[in-house]
Amino acid sequence: MSPVIATTSGANVLPEEFQDAHLAQRVGQRTGPLEMAAAVACSVAIAAVPVVSFQESYSIIGKVLALMAAAFAAMTLFKRVPKLHPAMLAYFLLVLFFGFRMVHHPDVWEEYNKLLKVCLLALASHVVFRTQKQIVLLFAIYSSAALITLTLNWGELAAFHESGMMSSSEGAIDRFAGTLQNANATGMYGITAMLSAMIAFSRMRGFVRWLVLLVGVLSGLGLAYYSGSRKAMIGIGALSLVMPWIVVRARKAGSVPWSRRIVLFAMLVPVAALILTNLPNSERLLRLFSESDVGSYSGEVRYEMFWSSLRLWRQRPFIGHGYDGFARLSGFGVYSHTTYGELLCNGGLIGLGLISVFYCSPIREMVRLVRSPLDLEKRPLHTGLLTFLVLFAFFSCFAVLFGTRDYISICAAICGYLAASRPSEQSPRTSSKGVVQ
Repeated sequence: MSPVIATTSGANVLPEEFQDAHLAQRVGQRTGPLEMAAAVACSVAIAAVPVVSFQESYSIIGKVLALMAAAFAAMTLFKRVPKLHPAMLAYFLLVLFFGFRMVHHPDVWEEYNKLLKVCLLALASHVVFRTQKQIVLLFAIYSSAALITLTLNWGELAAFHESGMMSSSEGAIDRFAGTLQNANATGMYGITAMLSAMIAFSRMRGFVRWLVLLVGVLSGLGLAYYSGSRKAMIGIGALSLVMPWIVVRARKAGSVPWSRRIVLFAMLVPVAALILTNLPNSERLLRLFSESDVGSYSGEVRYEMFWSSLRLWRQRPFIGHGYDGFARLSGFGVYSHTTYGELLCNGGLIGLGLISVFYCSPIREMVRLVRSPLDLEKRPLHTGLLTFLVLFAFFSCFAVLFGTRDYISICAAICGYLAASRPSEQSPRTSSKGVVQ
């Protein structure tokens, strides 16, 4: 018989010291040496993606790390076969769906092979990450790796700052890209690194958590600041609003530190406003509120891409044109710059439905965990994970992200944590008197 605390609202709460053990018992998962080694291997492989993937001379490092992560994940399967989350099942079905269509379009096999590698690392992450300790480790390593990325890009950052942000005579924007080769990718990575540091801080203890927070936030802010990406600008504003609910945690079970959150919120809002108004290319963000962005070259291209994806979708509304169909048929020669338009064109309603399950299912479950009164002390962690999922879905409106090795693998890890949090048929039942039977 396990001890239970009966709250005044009628909810039965396991004491903190029993919660992790109780959860592990329910899903048959214990964070032993092998599980932690697998979590480290997967975390390093995911964190290395933005550091080495866009460099020819370093790309072999990412492949080796991903292979090691898959090997460790396979070793854990000898101890237990974990449940698959519905969101991950939907993603695997999407990859298989595109694979079946490859019979008619073998010319895009090389591009599809990259998606298979993404799926492999995502599967490894999904079966490995099952506990809070593993999830926190993932975000701590991912945010800390941003310092390496910042160091690799420091020369271009300095050159970008010295050359000026915009030519007043020609109106040409000189935007930083760096080793990531894309300003928007750099901006989104900077925001993700900052958020990852906050998530790790929410559950870590001691001096190390402050070190992780400073390294991740400052490194991510540096990359986001100089990227010139409007996604990064919006992300900075969003993080300033949710940060008090991620980094401020209850001192004891059941307490709600509203006073500390309000003070931190009052400090962050003016700081965020100061940063946003002084960002390189900040006028690109202000243009969204002063005039239509469709008149700009970038806005016009994206607008045409979106309508092209709809026109192509109407030709094959159910199954689409197959993987990389937009690039092959639209005339643009590249992806559509929106995940939803890309999936609608390439996979039709089937593809859009599967990716919708991948996005919506974990968000819905994470909202349930955030609102749950059973574990207030983990609410900052769950709020941070929910913020990541929402930002990922939002950024997918303006970028094709369903084939990104790091973001998809992080989503897979969160889905693994959610799958372990689901009630099991073997879980103890709680009586109306507040006793676990």
